This record gives sequence, structure tokens and C-alpha cells, in this order.
Amino acid sequence: MTPKQKAELFNSYFCSVFRPLKALSITDDSPPLLSPVEQLSDITVSEEEVAHHLANLDPTKATGPDGIPARVLRECSYAIAPSLCSLFNHSLHTGTVPSEWKSADVSPIHKKDKKELAINYRPISLLSIISKVLERCVCNRFYEHIRDSINEAQHGFLHGRSCATQLLSTLHRIGQLLDKNTQTDILFLDFAKAFDSVDHRVVVEDAASSWSPVTSGVPQGSILGPMLFLLFINDLPDVIPESTSTGLYADDTKLYREISTPEDCSQLQEALSCADVWSKDNNINFNPSKCKILTFSRRKTPFLFEYYLGSSELKRVNDEVDLGITVTSNLSWTTHINKIKVKANRLLRLLRRTCPLLTDRSIRRTLYLSLVKSQLCYATEVWSPSQYNKLNLEQVQRRATRWILQSKKGDMTYKDRLLASYP
Repeated sequence: MTPKQKAELFNSYFCSVFRPLKALSITDDSPPLLSPVEQLSDITVSEEEVAHHLANLDPTKATGPDGIPARVLRECSYAIAPSLCSLFNHSLHTGTVPSEWKSADVSPIHKKDKKELAINYRPISLLSIISKVLERCVCNRFYEHIRDSINEAQHGFLHGRSCATQLLSTLHRIGQLLDKNTQTDILFLDFAKAFDSVDHRVVVEDAASSWSPVTSGVPQGSILGPMLFLLFINDLPDVIPESTSTGLYADDTKLYREISTPEDCSQLQEALSCADVWSKDNNINFNPSKCKILTFSRRKTPFLFEYYLGSSELKRVNDEVDLGITVTSNLSWTTHINKIKVKANRLLRLLRRTCPLLTDRSIRRTLYLSLVKSQLCYATEVWSPSQYNKLNLEQVQRRATRWILQSKKGDMTYKDRLLASYP
């Protein structure tokens, strides 16, 4: 298959997930997202602001369909800032955007599973860099304006919040109930192509597909897109009954509640049905095959309720990867620790094989810290290992310090290698 054919195939698939526009009935009684006093209008950017964002562009970033590289924009930042500032303000005050800024080159990025299937790729939009400078100017004001309106259950794309804070807020409560020998059922919900649904074309190996219109979704690669999606999903927790808790990280959604009686299971099913109705009302569907149920309990005979999303029964699992952390039904972290140890060792072996002639110690250390140790340290606030597991994970770093220093077994003690590796 030629690169051109690959590009057309990806383009055809990415277009197939778009959804037609759905007419929403908005009446005088419909509650606005923000009150009139809070509404944002009359944004004006300054030359200094535009020049600042241009001067801070990353020159390694890929160009968009216009072909204007970030390096040129950065080097000419102060010379072109007045013209771009005038263009930006005209766009903001008239509510129009140049048609060239509405187009994007899309790069298919493999997510997981078989590389031969287009369904396993995520479309990342390469937008015009000039349009992203405008987005940055608007986003700075937009974020401060909407921050207090974002639902407390949401932890995605917000300052001071992260995957770790979302996991902590959910698992702390589940851990408290587990200590009381109380069961908790948690439903992991997955939206079908939440962000994928900007005319665009797909580029594969420098070959571009034909242009295709986009009727839904937000471009993955934009600056304002994530914030707009937070507003889109913001009212989902409001339709869930108060007896059920909601956890959100962007589109990653969890519903959970303590289970003491079969009636509690029925109430969680009711919450799931409410979420399903919300998704249909908002023209975005869940993917039932990827939605799962996990029961946290130390009981020998916990309540095992069959939950349904529409007509599809949710799959029951004993462990699940939640925002990069493997959680199990008894809230043990052994499975997660074993997984990240295997992954870290695999990456360390890869470095050894691919960098045998690398003589600079500082570069070897940087490679280890960024590629290997980052795997071991992710969200440790959540799963903070026991002394046994600390020693288990320490084996990876023992091997790594020998590679960083290019020393053999017995040449130096582990303590001396640590001191030499991190001066």
C-alpha cells in the first residue's frame, strides 16, 4: 500500500466517526452556563502579549497546512507582532476566523493493540501555528473566566489538578469504605471517540489525503479544544443522583457508590441510566465494550449485580488500568508494581542495546530519568509502595546506576553509584 493510499484510508476512517449536528431545543427557561454578568466579551490582545507568545514558540514543533515554521515566527516575533495583533483583534471583534486557520493536517498516532487496524490510531491535528498563538491569547483569559464554573468532579486540564488528584479523591474514599469492610462498586465509562468526532486531511509519510470536512468533535492538538470540551461535559455530574459519586478526568468518567444492600446496586444502575440519557441528549455515545465494572470488597460473597448500559451488559473485571494506575478489587498495588517494574526493565534493556557507544554520562542519566524512572515515579502519591515493594523497585535503579556509570558488578557499592550518578 502506498503512503497516499494509507492517508486516504485513515482519512476515511477518521471521517466515519463524525456525528451529524443535532438540533438542541433552547427555550427561555433553559439555564445558561454562565450568568450574563459573567459572560466574556470584547477580548483585546496587545502587541506585547502577541510578541511574548511568538518569542516563546518551540522551534521543534511541526508546522500546520500553511507551512510557516515556528522558528521563523519566533525569530521575527517583534517585527510581525503589530501586524498579527491587528489581525487577531479584527478576528475577535468581528467573530470571524481566516479559512486557512480552520484547516489541519492530521497525523495518525498509534494508541495500542494491532498497528494494522485504523481504529487503533488517534488523530492529532497539526494546526496553523499562527492560529495557535491566537488561541493562547484567548485561552489565558478564557481559563480564568470559566475556572470557578467547572464542576468539582473534573480534574482534567486544570491548574493544580491532575491524574493523581483525581485518583486520590476516588481511591481515598474507596479505601475508607474497604477499611470498614464495606463494598464499593465502580463503573468505568468510556466515550466512543470523544475528541475525534477543522477541515482536515491526513498526512502519512509526507503523502496527504484529500481534504474532508469535520462535523463534530474538537481537534486534538489545539489549545482551546480541551477547555471547550470541559464545558461540554461540565453538566454530566449534575444529572447523576447525589447518592452516587462521579469522577472525571476530561472524558474519562467513573461512577461509584458504597454497596450495602441490593437496593444500592439498583441506585447505581439508575445513575448509569442517567449518564446514558445524558450522552444521547448531547449526541455523544458511550462505547459499551470498553465500559467495565469493578467491585472493591474483602467479603467472601460480595453483591454481584449485573449493570446494563442500554441493552449491553457491562463486563466485570478484577483489575483495571485507571489513568495509568492498575487498581485491583482488594486495592492491593502488587499487580501495578509488577507491571511497571517489567516495563521499566524493558526500557532499560532497550537503552543498553541502542546506546552502547554513548559515552556522555549526563546524557545516559537524562535518558534513564526521562524514560525509565518516570515510569517508576508516576502517581506514587496514590500507590506509595511498602518497604518490600520499594526494595523490589530498587532493583531497577541498581541496574541503571551500573549502566549510567558503565561499571561492572563489584566495582562500586550501590551507595557510591547513587552518589556518583546524581552529583
